[in-house]
Amino acid sequence: ANYKWNQPNEAIKEIYILEGVTSIGGFHNCVNVEKVHFSNSVQIIESEAFANCEKLKEVTGTSNLVQKKVELFLGAKN
Repeated sequence: ANYKWNQPNEAIKEIYILEGVTSIGGFHNCVNVEKVHFSNSVQIIESEAFANCEKLKEVTGTSNLVQKKVELFLGAKN
């Protein structure tokens, strides 16, 4: 399963990618996101998936990633 969130959202502070999702992208401009937690099923994170997530401080569960595309955190300050 592939998941993309394509709308900027200031209300999102924490993201949990659930089991079964294998590819993600499109969380860019969620400017108040501080934490992202990946399930073990995530293998691919699309380019600029978390671009402009300026408050992102913590990313967990990335041990099973097969592919991280370039500029994953473009514009993230931390």
